[in-house]
Amino acid sequence: MVAVPCNSIHFWRKEIMECLPDDMEWIDMISSVLDQIDVSPNTLVIGGYATMTKALYGGYAIYPMAEYKYIAQLLEKLRTGKGTDSERTVQNLVWRYNPENVLLACTELSLMDTQERPGLIPVFDSGTLYAKAVANLWKSRQLSSC
Repeated sequence: MVAVPCNSIHFWRKEIMECLPDDMEWIDMISSVLDQIDVSPNTLVIGGYATMTKALYGGYAIYPMAEYKYIAQLLEKLRTGKGTDSERTVQNLVWRYNPENVLLACTELSLMDTQERPGLIPVFDSGTLYAKAVANLWKSRQLSSC
């Protein structure tokens, strides 16, 4: 099994799978997340460049590309551990787009403290949802092989 906790890489899943053995299974992050939450036209998806430009969670969601410069700066700060104004960046996006919910669709966004996430609307972390899906799949396979 292959489980890659990076939203963007899943855009190239088919090409990568061509290089792997035929008996290797790729656990798709995008479908694993979509199995657990409803991404509606009023879901704000905040992620990396490929995730947002390729609309990996469906073209009907809100992808704030006009603010991508600020999102990229946030992701770099989280990557390098050089402090962050993540609360302000994410909250500003929430205020501007007024979504029903938010999907944090980049591994680096998982590094934000929970108190830095907007508290008035549901915020889903794709990394956490993917980890749960992978763990549940692994557990079910282990139990079925007993």
